[in-house]
Amino acid sequence: MVGIALILYEIHLRIPLLRFLFSGKPMNKPAKTPASAS
Repeated sequence: MVGIALILYEIHLRIPLLRFLFSGKPMNKPAKTPASAS
């Protein structure tokens, strides 16, 4: 089950990064925000 959590964790990190790259500007908060905030 740990593998599933790892995959979800990577997706959680990559989605904001992809949005940042495609948008070109940090419209939302940077990916540096802690996961506990969400």
